[in-house]
Order: sequence, then structure tokens, then C-alpha cells
Amino acid sequence: TRDEEAKLAEELIEKGAMVLGFGGPGSVEIELPGAAESRAIMVLPALQILGERVAELRGLDTTAPRHLNKVVTL
Repeated sequence: TRDEEAKLAEELIEKGAMVLGFGGPGSVEIELPGAAESRAIMVLPALQILGERVAELRGLDTTAPRHLNKVVTL
């Protein structure tokens, strides 16, 4: 629920975390229009880009992840 999310965000912020609030509470709050069910589709691209940037900052190759082999060969 929204109250549980707010409580969790507050606890994480108290521990020093930066919480991105996509349509909810957080250190940085980004308001999202529409129903809660459709918000996930709106934030997925932003989260994918964030994950890629974090991996690049850590020196990881995002185009060839380790331990990932081709399953199908033609």
C-alpha cells in the first residue's frame, strides 16, 4: 500500500539511502500520471537506463554480460 511504501522510503532515507520515488515518496519524487497499474510501464525504461549507467560506472560491459551464453545457435 501507499502507506507501507512511505514507511519503507522513510526508513531507507534515515539509513542514508537515496530513494527515487516514481509516483510515490522518496528523496527525489517524480510524479507520474495515470493509474498505479500503468506506472510500471512508464518507469521501466528509466530504470533500465539507470541500471546501465551504474554498470558502466563500475566498469562492466553491458553489451556482453558475463555468464551469459547463447542458448540458440543457428
